[in-house]
Amino acid sequence: MKTAVTILLGLAGFLAVLPAFYLLSLAVAASALRPRRMPRANPSCLAVLVPAHNEAELIGRCVRSLLGQTYPRLSYRVIVIADNCSDQTAEESRAAGAEVMVRDEPAARGKGQALRWAMDKILARPTPPDALVVVDADSVAHPDLLWELEVERAAGAEVVQADYMVTEEDRSPQSQLVGLAFLLFHRVRLGGRKALGLPANLAGNGMLFNRGVLERQPWSAFTGAEDLEYSIHLRMAGVRPVFAPVFGLAVAVALTATGLAAIAAVFTWVVALVAVVGFVTAGLRAAGAPASTYLTLLRLAPAYLLRKVSIYVKILRGEGLTSWVRTPRPGENSADRVWLAGVPIDPVAMPAAVARILGGVGGGNLMQICTVNLDFLVRAQTNADIARILAHAELNVADGAPVVWLSRLTGGQLPGRIAGADLVPQVIAGAAEHGASVFLLGGQDGVAHRARNTLLARHPTLRIAGVHEPPLMKLDAMDDDSIVGLVNASKADILIVALGHPKQELWIDRHRDQLRVSVAIGAGCCLDLIAGQVRRAPGWMQAVGLEWLFRLLQEPRRLARRYATDAAWLAWIVPGLISHRLIGSRS
Repeated sequence: MKTAVTILLGLAGFLAVLPAFYLLSLAVAASALRPRRMPRANPSCLAVLVPAHNEAELIGRCVRSLLGQTYPRLSYRVIVIADNCSDQTAEESRAAGAEVMVRDEPAARGKGQALRWAMDKILARPTPPDALVVVDADSVAHPDLLWELEVERAAGAEVVQADYMVTEEDRSPQSQLVGLAFLLFHRVRLGGRKALGLPANLAGNGMLFNRGVLERQPWSAFTGAEDLEYSIHLRMAGVRPVFAPVFGLAVAVALTATGLAAIAAVFTWVVALVAVVGFVTAGLRAAGAPASTYLTLLRLAPAYLLRKVSIYVKILRGEGLTSWVRTPRPGENSADRVWLAGVPIDPVAMPAAVARILGGVGGGNLMQICTVNLDFLVRAQTNADIARILAHAELNVADGAPVVWLSRLTGGQLPGRIAGADLVPQVIAGAAEHGASVFLLGGQDGVAHRARNTLLARHPTLRIAGVHEPPLMKLDAMDDDSIVGLVNASKADILIVALGHPKQELWIDRHRDQLRVSVAIGAGCCLDLIAGQVRRAPGWMQAVGLEWLFRLLQEPRRLARRYATDAAWLAWIVPGLISHRLIGSRS
């Protein structure tokens, strides 16, 4: 038993060595990095956006630092986005010399929302800028910031991340440690990646976006981890952000098998520790940190880390999360949507969801309902049509335990899962009670007709206006005119579309202006479940979030690849979401 434990410890230590040596290699590479030397000529036209929510105390300082750039003054504009402010942010911004765009949309608050709103308006102007720069309202810009970004843009970069440090106004122990962390995390880590030819990650502040990349890949990050989220969107679209550095600122003994395993386990952890220490020391040296910072680190870090560990344990238990981030605050408006990877989810329970859907019957505009699971989130990262549809759908419910878990990692308030397999039958039951008619579209081999018979047996008063199973074919090959004609002729109130995702969402969206139904719901495999063609997972598997595993065992050939892709994306994004949840707002 002891041998097995030590072997496991050794394997864990070996795994710890790899990232530690990766960090050390970044520190060494950063020390060899030199700034790009290019003539500062032919400056591009830039728009500097400063998203601000109740920043009256700091916004003037930020604007003045931006207006004091060495960049030609006629070649850039400073625009403050006063987002749902209740203080004097707009007035202070104008007094400091900035243009101001006032946004008053309480139901869609947050930095990501404000940026997308302003970007859309600015890029739609007759003479849009060549690039947009984003600077946080609590920042002080280095005089060469815009030139450093422009130099990289002129060299071919579509997205650029500037150096990002902490001001030295506050010399408290905590601020000094945060400053060292920023030095290592931004200048050393990103500088090392640049020296090795690797792309940068966005830091949420000091970012430049070429107009072309925003037109191809509009801003779609709306969570508290908007920098990580949009970095992922860009990388999946083949865009490699570039870092713009700013320099000058700143034993041989006979052993038993058990003994050998033990020494190997200890050795790997020692190597990992040495590599991490090497990253810190070499990184501080590469960043040009003064000698006093080493003493600060030794004097303050141990006690600070011990205190922070206790705080993080409380946070992981759901206690004491009070830090403010630039996203909709929990408790400000319980009706606010929860944004996950650029997709909005409505925080509603089942009764409220059913009531909203039935309340849409008889309305003037079609109400599209999407049951969002993990696959929806993944597809929305690479399919602009899916992202747009989900962003504008009238109701998105969380169909899938991973969606609920992700919302909790980001501090969201989704009350729980609303599976499409539960929602559709309850909506149909409500339709029977309230006299609304239903059209069933989808299914194969008579499934829709068997589902109709089952539903009529359950609800004798239900009015099923029509049933249609279109031939199995690609979306563009469907006889859309005929199908829309059948639906409209039936005068149905609610359309259940069971064509599978994303086909059903795309079909509804394409024909929402022609369809004369009040509500359209993408139903996935619901008709198969109602007809008894497919069995539902046992209740205990649904309760613990394992229904996906039951479906995988039922249909491994169809679902294995999809689930593998979804799992890979989940493994990629979750560590960053956890990190942002723990750290809270950036200093």
